[in-house]
Amino acid sequence: MPVNLKFHTNLHQEVQDYSLHSNNLLIEDKNKRESVGSFIKSSYAGKHVILDMFDIAENLLSDVEIISKFLTKAATKVNATILNSNFHHFGNSLDSNQKILEVYGVTGVLVLSESHISIHTWPENNYAAVDIFMCGDCDSIKAAQIMIKLFKAKRFTQSIFYRGVN
Repeated sequence: MPVNLKFHTNLHQEVQDYSLHSNNLLIEDKNKRESVGSFIKSSYAGKHVILDMFDIAENLLSDVEIISKFLTKAATKVNATILNSNFHHFGNSLDSNQKILEVYGVTGVLVLSESHISIHTWPENNYAAVDIFMCGDCDSIKAAQIMIKLFKAKRFTQSIFYRGVN
């Protein structure tokens, strides 16, 4: 069953309908007004994607190596240049016998020549918050699509902002 999401936006955002069919993401840009789209595309610094992903397997959201690998793959697939990375795992809550009671999340960032990709995860809620800002020829929307597929998110919301519109 597809999940259909419609985003209402202002002048500095793109309007898109999203359908997620299993692992295939289909994007249809039905509602963008041509006059607004032409204005925005003619003069902006970069696209900024705010992505919330839901219903993700807990193990994917608590493993620093997997998260680092997924962000790196998204960046390299859109030809971004990684300058630096930093990831931190918040540990686990253990009982007196060292049995894991609760798994905590990860926060991480890739600093790019084109800007950044950051993530904050909450495995206990099967949720990840992602921020992708890229300028130049790098496609932050495509990077977001890659992240959705890699994390196998069953639901997501996404806002796209054109930064530096003048």
